[in-house]
Amino acid sequence: MTYIFSIPSIPIAQPRARAVAFQGHARMHDAPKSHPIHAFKATVRQVVSEKMQSPLTGPVFIAVEFIFPRPANHYGTGKNSDVLKATAPHFHTARPDLDNTVKGCLDALKGIAWNDDAQVAVYAAASKRYVSGRDEAPGTKLTIGNLELEH
Repeated sequence: MTYIFSIPSIPIAQPRARAVAFQGHARMHDAPKSHPIHAFKATVRQVVSEKMQSPLTGPVFIAVEFIFPRPANHYGTGKNSDVLKATAPHFHTARPDLDNTVKGCLDALKGIAWNDDAQVAVYAAASKRYVSGRDEAPGTKLTIGNLELEH
């Protein structure tokens, strides 16, 4: 079975755990509760759990497309403020990094789409791009399913 989801939230990357020295010992800490990654993960979990009653079993695949809002300088000015410049890039090559953004999605899906991240056997695709125009909203498109191999 294959599921397709549209997550209506600007993609956020999973921040790296940080080490700090405290009384001569190193301590690790994650993102504070106020970090936007927590709201992004909650939105992913909510949207996916509405369609999936139980986690997939066995090997699974995932394809992820992150769609970011365009900065204002991708558009013209004045009466052309709704016109995308010919030089505006299609792909999003700025931060956040693709791998950290995928990591945030995978972490959010554990226990909802699958029981363990180790079940993800195939990344069919992962990409970052800007919205196509003012009529498209930023967000994340997920395709998740079981890998069914013939023996």
